Amino acid sequence: MTSSPSRAAAADDAARAAPALTAPASADSTTSYATIWWPCLTRFASIGWPIAPIPMNPIFMGETPLSPLPRRADVERPRTLPRPSYDRGVHRARQAPRTVSGLVLIALAAVSWGTSGSVMTVLAERNAASPLLVGVARLWLAAILLLLAAAWAARPFALAQGDRWRCLAMGACMAAYQAAYFTAVTLAGIAVVALVAICSAPLVIAALAPWLLGERPAPRVRVALVLGVLGTALLVASPSGPLDPSARLVGGVLLAFAAGLAYALYVLAAKATLRRSAPLPATAATFTIGALLLTPALVWTDAPVSQFACGWPWLLYLGGVATAGAYAIYTVGLRRVPASVAGATTLLEPLTATILGVALFGERLGAAGGAGALLLVTALGLLLTDRG
Repeated sequence: MTSSPSRAAAADDAARAAPALTAPASADSTTSYATIWWPCLTRFASIGWPIAPIPMNPIFMGETPLSPLPRRADVERPRTLPRPSYDRGVHRARQAPRTVSGLVLIALAAVSWGTSGSVMTVLAERNAASPLLVGVARLWLAAILLLLAAAWAARPFALAQGDRWRCLAMGACMAAYQAAYFTAVTLAGIAVVALVAICSAPLVIAALAPWLLGERPAPRVRVALVLGVLGTALLVASPSGPLDPSARLVGGVLLAFAAGLAYALYVLAAKATLRRSAPLPATAATFTIGALLLTPALVWTDAPVSQFACGWPWLLYLGGVATAGAYAIYTVGLRRVPASVAGATTLLEPLTATILGVALFGERLGAAGGAGALLLVTALGLLLTDRG
C-alpha cells in the first residue's frame, strides 16, 4: 500500500514528459531507444556526418594508422608483356613499300648509267671526244643542275656539321672514280675495265659495310650478290681471244680496281651522310667538289673547247640525265635500303649496256652472255622478295 503513491507519481511524470507513452510497455521501449541513440548522437557530435561503423580490426595502408603511405617504387608494377609477333610483322609491312621504292629508284639509276656506254660510243665515233673530257663535262653539268635544284628545293648547302667532311671525301672519290675509270679504258679496254670495276665495287661495299656502317647483309642478299657478280662476269667478259698479260693491261686492271674501290667508298660515305642530311644538297656538294678536283686534268686533253662544242647535245644528256638525275634518285633510294643491297642492284648497269649494244650497235650476245643476264635478273628478284 505504501508504494502505490510513488508509482502513481512516476506515472504522472512520464505522462507529462511524453503524453502518448502512458502504458508500462511504453516506458520500457523509451528506455531502449535512449540506450541505442545516445552513443550515435555523441558520435555525430565528435566526427560529424556521415556515421559509419568502424570494424573491430581496421586495415590501414601503412603499418599503423599514423604511418605514411607506401612509396610508388615499393608498389609492385605489372610486368611488361613482350611485343607480339604480329606487331613486328606490321612494322615490317610498313617498311616494305619504302624499301621496294628505294630498290626501284636505284634500279632506275643503274639503267640510266647503263646508257652512258652507248653515248660514249657515239661521242668517240662521231666527235672523237676524249673520255677524260666527257668525265669533266658530265661532272660540271651535273653540279650546276644539282645546285640549281637544291637552291629551288631548299638551302643549297643545308648539311649537318659532321657531314661536310664526308661530302668532301665523296667529291674526292667521285673525281678519282672518273679519272681512274677513263684512264683504265685507254689501257685495258672497256670490257676488262667494266668487269673489274663494276664487279669489285659491290664486293667492297659488302665487305666494308659491317665495319663502317654496322650493316650486315642478310643471307638472301649475299646470294644475290654472288649471282650478280657471276652474271656480270659472264655478261661483260669477252671470250673472243686470250688476254695479253702486258704491263699496259696490268696497269689498266689496277686502275679499274681503284675505280671500283673509289665508287665503293663513295657509296659508304653517302650512306653515312644521308642519315642526317638531305639527299639533294649532299649530292650537289659532292659533284661540285668532284668537278673542281677533276678540272685540272683537262691539261692532258687536246682542244677541249672544240670537243665540247661538237658533242654538246650528248654531253648535256650525260650530265643532266645519266649523272644529275641518276645520282639524285640514287641517293634517295640509298637512304631507304642497306648499302650492300644498293651495290648489288647497281649491277643492272652492265645488263642495260649489253641490251643497248645488241639493239643499237649490232653486238652479239652468246650463250654465256644470256646466262649472265639470267643470273642478274634472278639476283634482282631475290632482292625484291627479301622481307628484311
